[in-house]
This record gives sequence, C-alpha cells and structure tokens, in this order.
Amino acid sequence: MTQQPPGWDPYGQPQGGQQPYGAEPYGQSTPYGQSPYGQSSPYGEVVPYQQPSVPAPVYQPQPMWANPPAKTAGLAVASMVCALVGLVLCYFAFILELLALIFGIVAKKQIKDRGLAGNGMATAGIVISCIVLGLEVIVVLGYFVVFGGLIGLGTLTGH
Repeated sequence: MTQQPPGWDPYGQPQGGQQPYGAEPYGQSTPYGQSPYGQSSPYGEVVPYQQPSVPAPVYQPQPMWANPPAKTAGLAVASMVCALVGLVLCYFAFILELLALIFGIVAKKQIKDRGLAGNGMATAGIVISCIVLGLEVIVVLGYFVVFGGLIGLGTLTGH
C-alpha cells in the first residue's frame, strides 16, 4: 500500500484549503436562481443555441435500385430450360440437349460481350446438357454392344 501524507483523512474534508471539483467555496453560496457566473435565470445557467460549425448533411433519397439489375440473357434461360427438359426425358431428347449446349455457349458469349446477367443459368445449361449427352452416348453404345453381340451370335450359329 502507498504512503499517504501525514494528516490525510480519506473520509474527511480535503486538506490544504482545496475545494472538491464543482463545489462552492465555504461561506459563498449563490442565491436560488442565480448562476455563479452572474447570469440570472430561474432555471440556472442558460446557454443560447448556436449553429453547429459543420452543417448537417442533406438527405437525398435514393431510388430503390441505385443500379438497376442487368437484363438476363434469353439464351441462358433457354439453355437451362432445354437442359432440364432433356434431363427429364432422358435419352429421348437428344436434340434438346444439343440445343441446350449450343444456347449455353452462345449465351456465355453474349453475357461477356453485352454485360448481361444469367451467367449461372448458361453454365447450368451447359453442364446439365453435357452430362445428359454423355449418358445418352453411353446408353446408345451399350445398345450397340448388347444388340450387336446378339446379332453377331445369331449369324454365327446360323439362325
């Protein structure tokens, strides 16, 4: 613990004639309604309103879309729709999947050149159409292998 000066009392009056912050000197009280600064007011000291040195910012309403959204590329939508319909119809919609692939590639170029929206839809159309086209090719090749083998067996046996 630190040493306190002699005669220091933590609960008593301050030593050396010093007054606590904001306290009036002993024996000098101001009458009710009068400020110690000489201004008279029934509510104490009144500070007049002053204009701030920096003006308040002016509110300027912004439209709901400050930057309107970009127009979506129609071929991107067509690519995704054709790819999804081809996915549902499976290998019966080979032409739809080819169209989806072509529309997706053309849409990607339009999006890049014109700044349109719909890049994700074009990508989805390309990916789905490639997957379904790959599956269709595998199925068709499987049919040729299976049925070609059966036909080959039939000719070898003489039937």
